[in-house]
Amino acid sequence: MRVYRKATEAEARAQPFLTDVESIHNRIRRKMKRKMAASGPDRDAVRRMLEGVLAAELAWARRNRVQGTSARGPATQWFLDQARAEQTLAERLAARIEELGGRRPARRPPRRAEDGNERGLCARLREDLVAERVTIGTYRALLRLLGDHDPDTRRLLEEILAREEEHAEGLVGLLRDARYCS
Repeated sequence: MRVYRKATEAEARAQPFLTDVESIHNRIRRKMKRKMAASGPDRDAVRRMLEGVLAAELAWARRNRVQGTSARGPATQWFLDQARAEQTLAERLAARIEELGGRRPARRPPRRAEDGNERGLCARLREDLVAERVTIGTYRALLRLLGDHDPDTRRLLEEILAREEEHAEGLVGLLRDARYCS
């Protein structure tokens, strides 16, 4: 398992989206470890965990929309398709949160998800790939913590994890494409 280090202040300024993703996932992990370590998850802990996952998915949806408007060639459509898929997952997460007794969150992802367009596409793709790997690591950890306590949430997280793994593979493909990174 790869261990990620916290970004330095200079890296945080250069890669604001990655910093946002890392902070969202660090909050999710801290909350879940506190709430679930001793006795397993309760309904409220699972709902709060899903609220964090929802914030991450909304940040990804926004980031992919922005990437889609600034990319060229096949990458444009790829990013826009990813944004739609992330938005669909966000809607399913919001519905599950409501099923667990919560309200449909009105949280908006950090605005910095849109930053970084002044850098080249290749640099943004690399940042996205690192952020995607952080996301995948968090979702795997949440699945371990959740165990078999909530099968409906588990299935939803497994589906989201599979989608994130496909997204990471797509990013690797774009990074290998000479049109975007030469």
